[in-house]
Amino acid sequence: MTDQVPDAPRVRDRNIRPELEIESLRRPVTIETEVFAGFWRRFAAMGLDGLILLPVGVGVVLFAPVRELTAQCIVVGVNWLYHAWLESSPAQGTWGKSAFGIKVTDTEGQRINFWRATWRWIAKIFSTALALLGFALAAVTSRKRALHDYLASTYVTRRQSSPLAIVSGQGTMPLTPGVWIAAIFLFIAPFAGGFGAAFMAPYFKNYAATRVVSRSIVEADRIMEGVEAFRRKTGKLPSSLDEAGVTSDTTFIAGIMVRPTDKVITFVVDMPPVKGETIDYKLVERGGKLTWVCTSKTVPKEQLSPKCRG
Repeated sequence: MTDQVPDAPRVRDRNIRPELEIESLRRPVTIETEVFAGFWRRFAAMGLDGLILLPVGVGVVLFAPVRELTAQCIVVGVNWLYHAWLESSPAQGTWGKSAFGIKVTDTEGQRINFWRATWRWIAKIFSTALALLGFALAAVTSRKRALHDYLASTYVTRRQSSPLAIVSGQGTMPLTPGVWIAAIFLFIAPFAGGFGAAFMAPYFKNYAATRVVSRSIVEADRIMEGVEAFRRKTGKLPSSLDEAGVTSDTTFIAGIMVRPTDKVITFVVDMPPVKGETIDYKLVERGGKLTWVCTSKTVPKEQLSPKCRG
């Protein structure tokens, strides 16, 4: 017959003194209920995100050496990565959301993954398509969810809230003076920005056009070096660039017309904000020498480089 060994008593945690453990059990547990971000706090965060992304959009559209469709794709891609990456990161929110103390969670109060964040970003198309009413739902629903939150099964909550508080909470975060000030400012900012943009648009457009024309002339000069080399070698102008052995791999120039009888080569610029404008290189005699003169009948003189102003 073997001896029965009694089970050893379980020790919960050797690092907690029994009297402290008992005291913690007696102490009531308080779970916050005002955990959901209301419409105005979310509006302020969204407006701040818009201001953060605005320089990227303006810079790409006006100054990047890419076609219009490519520029739009870059802007959309940056917007997507900004929202999806940050909302699925440990911060659980964009810089705008973090600035106003809120985050994005799933319906269990947990951090969402990148693909859930991507779907939430795509779902904003539906919130926008309904005359922005999808965003306005956050003002009237019990847990302040917009349409894209329902579609992606997400909440926007207080940044410090625990999953238990998010699951059991029903209330809305109180509005602070800072949120009110930011919301009013961001509500007014688009109107003020619209007047400012209307005033500054001609200057920005002229600057961007000058940059495009300048780079187009650089590309044209490279092509003209090959054409001039062919002329000096053969004593005549080529009927095409292929005959001169010149490649026309260009970014800013969309078309090249060679007119040997007129001794003119015309370059068509096709890059926003300069679309369809032409730059002519004409072979003329000056001081007893044949030389190429750069002019344009369509591009304003202030946008041309000095050598092409005639």
